[in-house]
Amino acid sequence: MPFTMEGTTVEASGSSNGFCVASLVLGIIGIPASCAVFPPALAIIFGIIGFNQVSKNEGAGGRGMAIAGIIMGVIGALIALNMYARWF
Repeated sequence: MPFTMEGTTVEASGSSNGFCVASLVLGIIGIPASCAVFPPALAIIFGIIGFNQVSKNEGAGGRGMAIAGIIMGVIGALIALNMYARWF
């Protein structure tokens, strides 16, 4: 039987908010590249936007990704600020 997407629900197809995914990816990139302040800052911003959008729309997924992106963005920002504080 061939695989088709007909009749699948939104939850089954794995839809998630783009801001949540972007927050998670930038948070992951932001920790090892903590010398740059922009990826952790964008991870925090996109995570907050995505979390607010997911909270308004109960059917959309990505709440955990938004929270993880915010946490990793904060960790990356703290590492970056610690590095910059040592230079000055």
